[in-house]
Amino acid sequence: MANSSKIWLITGASSGFGLAMTEYLLSKGDTVIATLRNPSAISHLSSKYPSSQLDVVQLDVSQRAQVVAAFAHVKEKFGRLDVVFNNAGVNILGEVESLMDNEGYMEDAKKAFDTNFWGAAYVSGEAVKFFREVNPKGYGGRLLQTSSTLGVNGRPCAGFYAASKHALDGLSDSLVQELDPSWNIKVTVICSGPFLTSFVGTNQWLPEQHPAYAAPDSASSKFRHFLTNPPPIFADPAEGVKVVEKLVHIEGPPLRFPLHVIAADRMRERATRLKEDADAYQSWSEGFSGTGARI
Repeated sequence: MANSSKIWLITGASSGFGLAMTEYLLSKGDTVIATLRNPSAISHLSSKYPSSQLDVVQLDVSQRAQVVAAFAHVKEKFGRLDVVFNNAGVNILGEVESLMDNEGYMEDAKKAFDTNFWGAAYVSGEAVKFFREVNPKGYGGRLLQTSSTLGVNGRPCAGFYAASKHALDGLSDSLVQELDPSWNIKVTVICSGPFLTSFVGTNQWLPEQHPAYAAPDSASSKFRHFLTNPPPIFADPAEGVKVVEKLVHIEGPPLRFPLHVIAADRMRERATRLKEDADAYQSWSEGFSGTGARI
C-alpha cells in the first residue's frame, strides 16, 4: 500500500469521528467514499469537492444488502480501496434493568446492536473481501474499527453499548487470526476515550432511569452525568482523527490502539485485572490441563 494519496471508505460520515476524518482527508488530498444514512448532512462538503474526490453514498450499515452494494459501487467507480474506517455507531444509555423492563427501550438497544455490531461485521467482511479480491494481489488494505474504552471495560449505565463494542473487539480479534499474512490486510481496533462527538449529544439515547438506581451518588447516576455534562477532559475529534490517520502509514500497526490517555489507562487496568484473576485462581483449574495440545 505504497500510494501516498489513498482511497478511503468511511461509514457514519455525517458526524463525530466520521465527519472529522472526512474533512481531514479531503484537506490532505485523499479520496473519500463517505457513507451515511442522510447524504444531505454533508452537503457543505459535496458542494465543495468534486465527486472524483468525495463520493457520497447513502448507506444504513445494519442492512447487509446496502453494504454489499456500497462496496460494489466502489469497485466499479474506483477499482481500488486502501482504507476502511468502520465508524458508524449509535449510543444507548441505561442500566441493564432499566432497559430490560421496558419493551420500547429493548427495541432501541437491539437497533443499537444492529448498527454497532452487525453493521460493523457486515462492513468488516466486505472490506476484507475487497482488499483480497479487488485490490492487486498482495496490495492489501487497512481496516480501522472504531470502538471505545467501553469495549475494554464496561461501565455502569452503558451495558448494552459496552456489549456491542466488546462483541466488535472479539470479532476483530478472531478476524485477524483468520487472515492469511500474504493478503497484507491489517486490522486495528480504535479504543477511543472521551471525545466531544455526537455520542454525547444527538446520537445518544437516554432512557428513563430505573428508580432503584436513581440515587445521585449511585455509579450509574454519576456516569449519566459524566456523559451528559462533559468535562474538559473530552477531546476534540478533529484532533483525534489526525492521530488515527497516522496508523495507516505504519507497517505493523497494533491490533488495539488507545486513542486518549484514559483509553490507555483503561487498557492497562483490564490487563492488570485479568492477570490478577488468572494468578489467583489458576490452581483451581490445574486439574483440567489434560494431555492434549493447546490451540
